Amino acid sequence: MPGGVADIFNGGSAGGASVGDAEERTRENPRNADAWRDLASALQQDGKQEEAIAPMERYVALKPKDASALGTLASLYMIKAQNLSSQVQNAQVQAALANPGQDFALPADSPFGKALATNPVTDAIAGQSNGRLQTLYTQATQAFEQAKLKYAALAQLQPNDASIQIQLAQAAENANDSASAIAAYEQFLKLAPDDPSADAVKQRLQVLQASSTTGAG
Repeated sequence: MPGGVADIFNGGSAGGASVGDAEERTRENPRNADAWRDLASALQQDGKQEEAIAPMERYVALKPKDASALGTLASLYMIKAQNLSSQVQNAQVQAALANPGQDFALPADSPFGKALATNPVTDAIAGQSNGRLQTLYTQATQAFEQAKLKYAALAQLQPNDASIQIQLAQAAENANDSASAIAAYEQFLKLAPDDPSADAVKQRLQVLQASSTTGAG
């Protein structure tokens, strides 16, 4: 798919602009889309994926039909969300060890809540730790939501690309948007019914549909 994770780590601006040079160009002409793209690429090359999000957002705002850029931006948000997810789980473990006997639970129907509910070490925190965990959880969910929106925009540009539907579905699930995830998985099966992952997608789809029906009831 365009603008995937591989592009983030293997890419870079054609001219190999430095962060400083690209920043100067954006200050001189904020409407220069290439300058924002080069700044994002330079930051990625420096290993600053999360910092690359803002300039890539500026580039996409100027070039909304650039499918490769949308894919890269979605992937950057996924990296941010996954990093925050790891922080959520690490903070939960640390807080549980520091505050034994206290009750804490993230939303039970969220991916985090489901995952953490199965971990015997992480079933309790309180006070300041609770607040930090909720903040990290909210930030992670928001990052997944942004990834979902970018994949949805990308799917509009490339409606026949089944792989984008999978990315969209996974981001939507993590953003607690089951309806969008179901729609994306269904679209994937329409586009690629014989794909090797079709059976796994069907199974996941059944789980989501059953969960949605139960929740509605």
